[in-house]
Amino acid sequence: MALFSSEEAAKELASFGLTGNQGRAYVALIKLRVAPVSKIARLSKIRREEIYRMMPKLERLGLVEKILGKPIKYKSVPPKEALSILFRHERESAKRRIAELGEKRRLLLKQLKPFGVKTRVEEEGGPQFVLILEREQALRKMVTMMRKAKKSIVIATPRYGVQYGYDYADVFRKALRKGVKAKILVEIDEVDGLMIKMLREAKLFKDAVELKHMDNLTSHMVIVDDAEVVVGTFLRPTAEKHVDLWTNSPAYVDVMKAFYDRIWEDSVDIKSRIEYLQTGKLIERTEVIKGRDAIYERGYEVYSRAKTDKLTMTDASGVQLSLRDFTSASIELKKRGVRVRYLTSVTDQNLELVEEMSKQFEVRHIDNVPFRSLLTETEAMFSWIPIKEMPAVVIYSNSPELVRMLWAMAENAWGNAVDAQSKIDEIRKEKPI
Repeated sequence: MALFSSEEAAKELASFGLTGNQGRAYVALIKLRVAPVSKIARLSKIRREEIYRMMPKLERLGLVEKILGKPIKYKSVPPKEALSILFRHERESAKRRIAELGEKRRLLLKQLKPFGVKTRVEEEGGPQFVLILEREQALRKMVTMMRKAKKSIVIATPRYGVQYGYDYADVFRKALRKGVKAKILVEIDEVDGLMIKMLREAKLFKDAVELKHMDNLTSHMVIVDDAEVVVGTFLRPTAEKHVDLWTNSPAYVDVMKAFYDRIWEDSVDIKSRIEYLQTGKLIERTEVIKGRDAIYERGYEVYSRAKTDKLTMTDASGVQLSLRDFTSASIELKKRGVRVRYLTSVTDQNLELVEEMSKQFEVRHIDNVPFRSLLTETEAMFSWIPIKEMPAVVIYSNSPELVRMLWAMAENAWGNAVDAQSKIDEIRKEKPI
């Protein structure tokens, strides 16, 4: 760490309650150890008469000592002792200031009470919308909401919002002790000290708190008593901008509650998530995946986890998609010793594509593909929609029972299928197999 210059050190002392000149004079005296006013003035570049005026103040603070003689000299106390003195002084000053403000607050509320001053936005009548642009202000609003909670608190937050949550942990605990029920949806990407602390807290209130995990939470939400909501994005601590919206609009709260309920249903229990993070064992789930980007991402993940067998079933129009987007991944599986198979319908339109596919993988033909799927030994992605491009919606599952059922159907179809090259030859020769 770079050392401060004399000027920089003097400026830092200002945060401990000294003026700029007082700081410069003290720093100069540290360098001189013992010196008369004239030398202090010369080194600090402060007028001599100003030094004469400020030394008694520094002496009263306990930062310098006066040495009698002709001329009078001053000696600085050691910096460690001086900073301790200034710290205690600032602390006591802050205590007095807080006490004064507390008394003023009490008196002001007493004075304003006869005028019927409203102290809560929601008492002003009608739905209200409040835009919150400061993180601390948003946290204070959440604290106020939880303090009033009578029935329920629901929370959704990304991982980096958990630390902020401890700013209102005491208020949250008090609400639970009053009988309030809570749901917390959080993104857990590692089991570290912060997560362990949160899990211990949840265990203490296991009868009042439900805790679940959700991937890729990008915003936070707090709903209290189904009557008011704060929703927004806690930007990371290094970010400067912050935007939240608070409202008690019944219509808006209902929409946010419905959204929360939906993502809650799609989330997974905490024990399964922790087991996955610690052992790599997948959380058992069956879910609808929407959006082509999400489907591609999950598809490549399924490919990467295959260990012994991968079977793709696609109709005639889906052969091009399989070759274009998944050939490289299939080749990698084959190199790892995974059995790679394709079951499709060979037609005169896709004949050359299937033939190309057959050069690298096991490919069979069936007249009617029962369903479109990607199957590995433990996972499945499937759809009944005819595929030419990646569909916008597919079903994913790693449920052992469902995966076994799909494999049974697929193996039955595979057993009834014929070698793709035989079907290709039939089409070219117009001769039935």
